[in-house]
Amino acid sequence: MHRKLSFLISLVLLLALVNSATSNELANWSFEQPEADGSGGASGDYPVADWTYDGPSERVVKVYEGEAQGGNQVGRSLFGYTWDIPADGHLHQTVNVDSPGERTIEYSGFVQRYQLDTNYDNHPSWGWVKVELKVDGVVKWSMTWDGDDTWHYFSYTSEEPQYINSNVTVHIRWGTVYGAGYRAFDLMQADAFILNYYTGQTGKATNPYPQTCTEDVPNDVDLSWTPGPYTQNENAHNIYLGTSFSDVNEANSSNTTGIFKGSQDLDANTYDSGILADNQWYYWRIDEVNDSTIWKGDVWEFKTHHPLGNFHGHARFEKIKGQGDTYGYVELYEYYGFLSPRGNGIGYAFRCGDPGTAQHPYEGCITINDIPPGKYSLMTSRGEFFPRGKVVSDISIADGQTTEHHAYQPIDYSGYLSKYNWDSVGGDPVYQTFVATGTSIVRASFAKADSSSGGQISFSIHEDDEGNVEDWPQVGPTRSVNRGGSGGDHWVAWQAGEVPTVPGCKYAIRLDATSGVNIQPYWSIDSLYPHGTGYREGQSNPAGHDYYIAVFSDNDGTIATIIVPSPDETLAAWRDRWAQSYTARGTSLAGACLMAATAGQHFDIVITIHQNTPDGPQIGPTKIMPSSGIAGGDMVGVCYDRGEVPTELGQTYWVVYENAEGGGLNIYEMGNPYLDGNASCYLGGWIPMAFDLKLNLYEYTTDINGDGVTDFTDFALFARQWMQSDKIGMPADFNSDYKVDAKDLMALVEDWLK
Repeated sequence: MHRKLSFLISLVLLLALVNSATSNELANWSFEQPEADGSGGASGDYPVADWTYDGPSERVVKVYEGEAQGGNQVGRSLFGYTWDIPADGHLHQTVNVDSPGERTIEYSGFVQRYQLDTNYDNHPSWGWVKVELKVDGVVKWSMTWDGDDTWHYFSYTSEEPQYINSNVTVHIRWGTVYGAGYRAFDLMQADAFILNYYTGQTGKATNPYPQTCTEDVPNDVDLSWTPGPYTQNENAHNIYLGTSFSDVNEANSSNTTGIFKGSQDLDANTYDSGILADNQWYYWRIDEVNDSTIWKGDVWEFKTHHPLGNFHGHARFEKIKGQGDTYGYVELYEYYGFLSPRGNGIGYAFRCGDPGTAQHPYEGCITINDIPPGKYSLMTSRGEFFPRGKVVSDISIADGQTTEHHAYQPIDYSGYLSKYNWDSVGGDPVYQTFVATGTSIVRASFAKADSSSGGQISFSIHEDDEGNVEDWPQVGPTRSVNRGGSGGDHWVAWQAGEVPTVPGCKYAIRLDATSGVNIQPYWSIDSLYPHGTGYREGQSNPAGHDYYIAVFSDNDGTIATIIVPSPDETLAAWRDRWAQSYTARGTSLAGACLMAATAGQHFDIVITIHQNTPDGPQIGPTKIMPSSGIAGGDMVGVCYDRGEVPTELGQTYWVVYENAEGGGLNIYEMGNPYLDGNASCYLGGWIPMAFDLKLNLYEYTTDINGDGVTDFTDFALFARQWMQSDKIGMPADFNSDYKVDAKDLMALVEDWLK
């Protein structure tokens, strides 16, 4: 009640100083509850007395009966649908004047627009609220705010008297940004509206800079105003500034809390605010003084600059494993990337590529500018082909700074130095030995130079038993690709755990042609990779060089629980909602990347994680991720910091995708290679599908040796890498910052013996 009382006091003071003044012209200016006669709508919803509602017929105006702003009942308007309706609601009240003439007009009050709760995320830009003032039907002044759960005080005083022929109308409008597309609980509040018009001229300060309710104001702004007409020469302006409306509104010149900033002479109508805090609403007031008469000023507000930062990096892997700084990197310029804020929020999608200033064309650069400061996670991925994805957690973005972090794909072996030399002799089969650095092989590739077609080329992994490489026992299943064509890269994939490996032990990848024709792979240069070599047909026939082959594994604190096995593209269907189940093998979800068909359109995807069923309890935050809008195919990805989506080993979880703009999703499916899950969709009810969504899914783990539990063995392996840095692919580097330190130790301790 104190705020309304202060309004009345200031209003009485003002009326004593002007001619022909009137009281508040608005009926029910505080939006009090009318009699509950049931006449205003269905099931207990009542109209706001003396205000007229215009808007969609399915909406009602209701008054909240609880105590709120200023201790008074507050008008709450309203709930309903927000499905692509550009203007959702409109309350107005018209006041007729007794006779035509010139009058000074004052219009003030409070409004609040809630962020729209869609049950998926709070999205402040979806909703807006606007106040307007019309004279004889013509808009004289208006102000608009986005939904941000903040009470906003507005105050307008006409600089020059306005000629009023018939009436003055005040409005409250509210709505949803066109295209938001989700049904939502739509809520705004209003309180303490005052309309005053009178002959004569006010003595208050006017024309504030920044204009009231302005956002993104520099934090070293100089405040300025137009002095009132009756102000004395010395100590003419009393200045008040603070971060609380009530403190600024109620302060006087004897205030000692720092709100009162002192007095300035008549010709000094600017105030140096110093350096204000970033991203903060400030309230300020100028009282005009003439001897003992004080014209109390309106409270104006502004919001300081929202600090922004930048991110830069590369998606890449070493051309020669362990010697990236010497021989360079394979830049993944066709990779998709996703940057997700920690907690609920809206992320970024991009396609890696040449930023325009790169030294080499097609450099796999990641460049995102104007990012709100905070913690983020990064994921790079490419769907059905190219290397295993990479998730980087705990990235800090700071105001005005560029954070640089390279997403090195986790690799066991790479011989990608040159693609312009090939083995003209070839062999069948072909072997390349290497030392494993992770717990499971998940992707492998090679490129051949021969143009023979027909049949297939099989990939298999074999473990060193100290005999001839031809006799090494196979680990995990065989994967195959069609042999046709030449020059292109051929890729295969395994799910995490299908090809288990022991870090530090030697293995071989075997390429075998079913047609019986020699394979002529591209090759690298011998001895650059010191831990293995290439063979034609067997150990007795060394090739004399390493092969242009890459082998990727789970070696960076994450595991590839689901990974797309082949480039086959099969569209499933348009559905409102898609979900993919998986059985947790790690301690928390790291990221998921879905292949969808977007026809080159951009839209936002709401992604949530649920336990047991697609409608089960939600685990972790809600994230909204944009598609990158690549015609013909698109990746929809989301990533999380370690621990954001905690999971339990062996439990079933569902990744749920919904189009934030309505209209459903058209996704690609990949048969049923992931035996622990399948897809479901929502179309009037849950419809199980006998296939898996085409996605890659990664989990965090501290299980370094891959035996399913974090225990003393993992701690011993961790201790071997303790305090090592600047090395790529260290299994104990759980947060992917290229050093093993206390942060990684904390992650291991959290998972100990779970």
